[in-house]
Amino acid sequence: MIVEKLNEEIKLLIGSPQNLLFEGASESDIVDLERRLNKKLPKSFGYFLKACNGALLYQTETILGTKDGEGENQALQVSITSEKAAQSLPDYLIPFYVGFDKHYFDARQVKDGEYPVVAWDSEKLETIPVANSFAEWLVSQILNEFETGQ
Repeated sequence: MIVEKLNEEIKLLIGSPQNLLFEGASESDIVDLERRLNKKLPKSFGYFLKACNGALLYQTETILGTKDGEGENQALQVSITSEKAAQSLPDYLIPFYVGFDKHYFDARQVKDGEYPVVAWDSEKLETIPVANSFAEWLVSQILNEFETGQ
């Protein structure tokens, strides 16, 4: 069910001229990232990375991937590890989205291979719930904006 929904949503993203989706990650790219993070990635996000290793959406929002861009994509494709290194975050937060807000996976809570998506309040040092999973986040946050223009 989740895979079918992600397939539909990825097709919508690919179909928009406002989006740039990078070539998918290999299984070894994903395993290497998980080793560097010392954490497994959520299943639905791993599936997304295999389809597209990060994305630039609406020319201003970035879904992070397993590696930084090279050549013409150097300034556009950003890795999770680069973004994590640039922020002072608790170890359990895995950044994956940079836009108007920044969203993270909360690795303290795993259910059926998925982490909840949260925002981080750096002043209060606490998480703010955003979605139950990456798949839910992709539909509600990104595609709602894509479909409604809001």
